[in-house]
Amino acid sequence: MKFKKAQGGEMIGLLVIIILLLVLAVMYFKFSSKPESTILQDTTITKTSSNLLESIKKYTLCTGKDIDEAIKQCINGDGSICGHDSSCKLIEQEIENILNYSMPGEYARKSIQFILKDNIADENIIDISKKDVPKDNNGLIDCNKMKLRRDVTDKLVALSKAKINLVRCY
Repeated sequence: MKFKKAQGGEMIGLLVIIILLLVLAVMYFKFSSKPESTILQDTTITKTSSNLLESIKKYTLCTGKDIDEAIKQCINGDGSICGHDSSCKLIEQEIENILNYSMPGEYARKSIQFILKDNIADENIIDISKKDVPKDNNGLIDCNKMKLRRDVTDKLVALSKAKINLVRCY
């Protein structure tokens, strides 16, 4: 039996298609075996933390006074605000309530921390976290000991030396 040119071309075409299918199958199995990317999860955690800090800063304590103003007062020497003797204590109570209600799962699991820091003196004024949470040398929740990843979101408080941090383990 003699092959005609058309039959030889068909055989080569079939061989090329089979080779392409094999290459695609190898690529599929190679890339499908990689672990899922955490970029989307990381971005979502950071965005949520940033939004929470912005909301906290704008939270109204009483008529005409928000937490941002109370933070400035607390950093510059604690004083009375909104009928409370201590602006720092009021901030601590309100932030604890906000964290408890806005992120009850993370708060209960001890995987969230709020810090009000004097940026110039480099000292923590308020540290809201569960008492028995392991912390690293910087005073932040040690997520590694809980076998979790850590996200730290910072916000400066305008016209003051204060900085607020929200630390989340996930």
